[in-house]
Amino acid sequence: MQMSRRIVAPLLAIGLVVPPLARAHIAELEATLDTAQEVPAPVNTNPGAGGTGGFVLEDDGTVEAMVTYQGLTGAPVAAHIHQGLPGVPGGIITGYGSSLAGLGTAGTLAGTGDTALSEAQQQTLFAGGMYFNIHTPTNPGGEMRGQIRLKPGVCSCETAGSPGEFKQCVRRALKGVEKSERAEESVKTLRRRVAKSACGKTKAPKKLVACCLPFTPAQNIVTDRMCATVKAKQCDKLGGTSAGTGIACASNPCAGGSPSGAFIEGPAAN
Repeated sequence: MQMSRRIVAPLLAIGLVVPPLARAHIAELEATLDTAQEVPAPVNTNPGAGGTGGFVLEDDGTVEAMVTYQGLTGAPVAAHIHQGLPGVPGGIITGYGSSLAGLGTAGTLAGTGDTALSEAQQQTLFAGGMYFNIHTPTNPGGEMRGQIRLKPGVCSCETAGSPGEFKQCVRRALKGVEKSERAEESVKTLRRRVAKSACGKTKAPKKLVACCLPFTPAQNIVTDRMCATVKAKQCDKLGGTSAGTGIACASNPCAGGSPSGAFIEGPAAN
């Protein structure tokens, strides 16, 4: 299945219209909001309250949000991306207060977060360790929430049949990326890590480690963690985390997030 790598088409699908190539972006994410996910549990909520969100991580670390919601008990007084795993409240990472003007109990919030995410915070975001929520006067601690996830990638290290198959998939996907976007640093990093990867490799030397590389979801081509079979010191240089010696990259030992929670940092302070 061929997929366009341009940002315009996916954003039109969620109602956000931006000038083509206005800013370089790294990855697209999404969330489904409801009151049941909010912690602590909100009070006096309306049946069917919830929403959907689309997010774009820009190359400067800021996050553009487009969140359509309905059923709030009142007009939103705050909206944030927080750091926290599902069911866990966490500190604020970036806010969208400037995007709330004129909004009511139902509407669409569109804007850019007021604080850029660090590289470490971006890894936590990619690992599913952040959520978006909306606050109201009735529930100042948060009325609805949704865990933010990367949109599915075109190529998967987890399902790769062989290293050659995986790398060929990435090469094909990159051909669909606009030339100007292929020059982005995030895409260059993707190329370097794909070249080192051993996704789909069924055997591994006993002295080498299965190295779980950092998330590299440039253009949403690969949104799971890639695995490389390298020496422990090389894994460290690549910024990866060892899943153990003599472990093959198929089935991917890096699937499902970070080994030992390596990229889930403690929440920032409110």
